[in-house]
Amino acid sequence: MLSRLPISRVAIASIAIAFALTTHAQTQFPKMKMTTEIPKSITAPDKVETSIGTLEYFDGVPKPNTVETVYDYLLCPQSV
Repeated sequence: MLSRLPISRVAIASIAIAFALTTHAQTQFPKMKMTTEIPKSITAPDKVETSIGTLEYFDGVPKPNTVETVYDYLLCPQSV
């Protein structure tokens, strides 16, 4: 279907799409007046070094390998 269109229309369409994509990618959202910075004292760290190994989090939620490590640690005394 594209081969039937004249080259000039395909070129114009390609340029328009490329322009739209690059314009959208470069758009930065304005900083709002009432934006409050989150204090470091109440944020959760991404990594925690413990005696059972490094526990990793994303936005305060443990990653799958961290969950597995903690469950293994908690089940070890019960199996003895």
